[in-house]
Amino acid sequence: MIEDQNNSPRNPILSFFISLFVPGIGQLYNGQLKKAIVFSSVFVLIPFLFSINGFNKTFLGYFTFGLTLFLFRLFILIEATLTSKKLKRYKTTKANRWYSYTLFILSFLFLLLFYDLYKIIGVETFTTPTIANHPSMQFGDYVVADLDAYKNKKPMAGDLIVFIGNNGGKYTFRIIGVPQDSIETKNNKLYINNKEVAKSKYGESLIDNMKLNLYTERLTNGNEYSICHLNTTEVEVLPDYGPIQVPNNNYFVLGDNRDNSFDSRAIGFIPKENIKGKIMFVLWNKNLDRIGHKIR
Repeated sequence: MIEDQNNSPRNPILSFFISLFVPGIGQLYNGQLKKAIVFSSVFVLIPFLFSINGFNKTFLGYFTFGLTLFLFRLFILIEATLTSKKLKRYKTTKANRWYSYTLFILSFLFLLLFYDLYKIIGVETFTTPTIANHPSMQFGDYVVADLDAYKNKKPMAGDLIVFIGNNGGKYTFRIIGVPQDSIETKNNKLYINNKEVAKSKYGESLIDNMKLNLYTERLTNGNEYSICHLNTTEVEVLPDYGPIQVPNNNYFVLGDNRDNSFDSRAIGFIPKENIKGKIMFVLWNKNLDRIGHKIR
C-alpha cells in the first residue's frame, strides 16, 4: 500500500478521510501504532463508561455521552491530520505495510460484529412519525427508551412502551391492561375490571385541523398521564370495545390520542417478549421547547 522509502511524507487529507471510517487508522498511517490502539480502544470503551450507574438514562447523561463520543472522534481526526501535516520527512515502518492496515481494519470490524451499542448503554432512540400518542408524544419527537426497564420488574399499567409489532416494526403505545385485567371502552370512557378510570379535563388543543379535548387520566396504581379525545361529532371515532380479558404474558395498549390510534383495539394484545423498553424523555424536536421533556 505504501512503499518503504527514505522520505515518504504523510498526506493530511488522506489521514483525515481514512480516520473517518476507522478510529485510530490515521494514527497508524502516521506510524503511531500504540496511539492507534489506545485511541480505538478508548472510543470503544466510552459507551461502557457511561453505562455505569445508569447516568446515560437521563437527558443530561445521554446528551453528555453523545457529545463526548463526538468530541473524542473529532479529536482523533484532528490529531491524525495535524500530525500528518508535521511529518514532512518520514520513513515508513512496519506499521505502514498493507498487512498492518488490513489487520487493523479487520480487527475493528470483527469487534463490531459483537458490539451492540444499544445493549451496552441500555437505551435506544426512536422517532415519532404519527400523532397516535398525542399529547404525551408529539409529532417529530425523537425519544429515548430505557431498554433495561423490565429486566428486573414487570411492565405496569400506565407505562408508555416501545414494542415490536407483528410486521417487525417498532411502535409506541401505553399499557392499559396487564395480564388478567378486563378492558372495555364505552362512550369515550375507559373501564378496567368493570371500574371507570378517572379522568379530568385540563385544556384543548388543535392538531391537523382537529379540535381535541385534553384530559389527565389516573389509574388505580397511581400512574397518571395525558390523553385526548376529539371534541367534534363530525369525525367518526372508534367504536366501543370489549369487554375483553388480557391473557397471561400479554398486555393491552392504547394510544393517548384515543380516537385516532391503531392500538390493541385493532392489532390485539402485545406479548411480553415483544416489549423492548419504556419511553423516558425527548432527545430532539424542531420545537426546541420539547427537548429534554420527560415523558410520563
